[in-house]
Amino acid sequence: MISFYIATTLSRARDHNHVRDALVTNGYRITYDWTLHGSVKTSTVQRLSEVAHSETEGVLSAEIVIILLPGGYGTHAELGMALGSKKKIILHSVDNEVFTACEKTCAFYHHQNVSQLVCPIHETEAFLEAMQKLAHDHKQQYLPTHFAYHS
Repeated sequence: MISFYIATTLSRARDHNHVRDALVTNGYRITYDWTLHGSVKTSTVQRLSEVAHSETEGVLSAEIVIILLPGGYGTHAELGMALGSKKKIILHSVDNEVFTACEKTCAFYHHQNVSQLVCPIHETEAFLEAMQKLAHDHKQQYLPTHFAYHS
C-alpha cells in the first residue's frame, strides 16, 4: 500500500479531505492527518512542538507527498522536508500560472523530484493517475513531469 502525506494551508482543510478521501478509498494510506486537530497556533508551545514532530514524521514516512497550492509557511516547510529527503512530490494548482516564470512561482516548484498537477481540486481521477504513475516509477531516476488535466 503506497503511503502519502498532504500539505496545504489550514484554510484548505476541506480540499485536503476531499483528496485524502479519494486516495484512501482507492487503497492509499495517509501517514498523518493534521485536519483531525486543525490549528494549534494558539494552543501551547508544547502542543506546537508535538504537532511539528508529528507532521515531520508524516512527511518523512510518506512515499509520496502531495502539496496543494496555494500554501502557507508550513506547506513550504513540508515541501522543503520532502525535497531534502528525496520524496516523490505531486505539486497541485488549479491553474498553470504558478508553474511559469513569474512572481508567484518558486524555484523549488521546478525541482526534478516535483511532478506538477494542474486540474480542478474536485477531479480526483487526476490525483489517482498521478499517484499511480509515481508509484510505478519507483526504480526510475526522478525526472521532471508535468501532468495537465483540464475539465
